[in-house]
Amino acid sequence: RLVKMVGNYQHYFHVIQPLYDAEMIRNTQAEHRAITDALRHRDIDKATRLVAKHITSSGELIARKFANQPR
Repeated sequence: RLVKMVGNYQHYFHVIQPLYDAEMIRNTQAEHRAITDALRHRDIDKATRLVAKHITSSGELIARKFANQPR
């Protein structure tokens, strides 16, 4: 199951990576660090909020980037 998840993520990253600029990568890495920090501290409520925010903001960002791509 984990191998399949990693494979799916690698495909996602290959497709999405070209849409990311340096600032977006830094922001995403900071979000990931905040999530793992909350998990390390066993703060499930905070981790849940951070993951939800990360997914929502990432989805919105990707949608905006694809909307600006030539067809």
